[in-house]
Amino acid sequence: MIHLKYYFREGCWLCDKAGEMLNGMTLKYGIDILAINIDSSEELYDLYRYDIPVLEFSDGSTMNGNIKKKELVLKLKSYK
Repeated sequence: MIHLKYYFREGCWLCDKAGEMLNGMTLKYGIDILAINIDSSEELYDLYRYDIPVLEFSDGSTMNGNIKKKELVLKLKSYK
C-alpha cells in the first residue's frame, strides 16, 4: 500500500484535477490517501497556499502544482 498526503483547497481547479486523477488510480496502485484541506489550519494555509495541490509521499518526496499524470504514474510504479 502506498500512503500519501494530499493537501488541497476547496475551489482550486488544480486540486480538483489532482484529486480526480488520484481517485482513478487508488485501486490500481493501492494508494491510501489522507486528504487535508489547508483551510483547516492557518499554519497549513501559510505553508502550502502557493503550492497546492501537494502530494506528500511516505518517503518524504512531494509533487505539487500542475501534477502531470505521466510523472505521477512513474512515481507510483517506483513503489512496486
